[in-house]
Order: sequence, then structure tokens, then C-alpha cells
Amino acid sequence: MANKTVYFSTDDTKFIDDALPHLGMSLSQALFQGFQLLVKKHQAQQQNFSEIKLSVGQFGIQQYKVFWGRKLYTVQVPSTDQTMIESKRVYQTKGGKFVYYTRLDPNLNYWNTPQSAASGIVPDTTKSAKKFQIVDRLDDLQAALGTDVINQIKASQTKPIEYLDI
Repeated sequence: MANKTVYFSTDDTKFIDDALPHLGMSLSQALFQGFQLLVKKHQAQQQNFSEIKLSVGQFGIQQYKVFWGRKLYTVQVPSTDQTMIESKRVYQTKGGKFVYYTRLDPNLNYWNTPQSAASGIVPDTTKSAKKFQIVDRLDDLQAALGTDVINQIKASQTKPIEYLDI
């Protein structure tokens, strides 16, 4: 096995000495894990993936799902009475799966109008409804999004990014 020598400044050495006991691993292990993460992040970004962090907690509880992906579709649909708004998103994961994410929240554009302020009703922002679903194929989302949207997403993926030299 080849050896590599790494040099650190005095300030960096103090930081390392303070941090290593909390990591529960050797400096070599920590450096290698950090290097692996950096390489994976760089490779994902080269393929136009980014780290996606979605809130899935309910009733004000903070919980998240984090993955590498790219957004394929997003739409916001207000409720018929305009008091709520549903956000729908579809992501493609680095692993080739698809994530369907929806959240229903108070429509703050409605609740900030003079008419709603005069009503005396205050929306409860902790009562948003969220759905996080992983599927293998876009077609598995046809019931939720409809055939037209699925076909549009598929068509957009033939050339998802166009680089312009303008």
C-alpha cells in the first residue's frame, strides 16, 4: 500500500486534535471518508445532480429526507377557495428512481389580503400535509399527475439542459 504525506498548518492541527476524539476514527480514516464524499459530490454535480433536502415532518415536527437528485417537474395549485396551495414536485434520483413530493400549505398570498385579514381567521402553518413517495418508473406516477404531465416530463428528458453560448 502506498503512503501519502499530508501537511497541516499549526492552526489546522489544533482543529484536528480537537475534532478527532468526537469522530471516533483515525485521521487517515477521516481524511479518506472526507475525500470520498468530495469525489461523490463532484461526480454528482458533473451529472447535474444536487443535494435535495425535503421536509417530511408533520405538525411542526422537523424531519427531512436528503438525496442526490434533479428536479424534473414542479407546479403549485391553489385550492378552489384559494386558502391553501398544493406544491407538486418530481425528482429523478442519482440511482435512477423517481421521487414524488407534495405538500399542502396555507396560501400566504391569500391570507395576506385585506379581506382575509378582516375575517379574523389566522391560518395554522404547522398543519401542512406532506407526501414523499419513491417509485421505479415515471409511469408509476400517472394516477397522481396524469398522462399529459408524464409525457411532457419524458419528452423534456431527451435534452434536459441546453448550454447556450450567448
